[in-house]
Amino acid sequence: MKMFLFDKSNGKYAFEKEFAYHDSFIYAVHPNKSSNGFYSASKDRKMMHVDGEGNPAKIFEGHENCVNSLS
Repeated sequence: MKMFLFDKSNGKYAFEKEFAYHDSFIYAVHPNKSSNGFYSASKDRKMMHVDGEGNPAKIFEGHENCVNSLS
């Protein structure tokens, strides 16, 4: 996954960092509206909360099948 940050001064996105926290491909990404960061869902049967710095904040494991959507 690649993380880009929006630069308000020029109205463009700039590459921040790249990371691989899932063991398989990602089906869905959803913003965390209460703070910076986002949630991701993957074929590896995990959901993950990633903070605004791109660090894993919480891993949700134990799903029987892939996690293919978020709401």
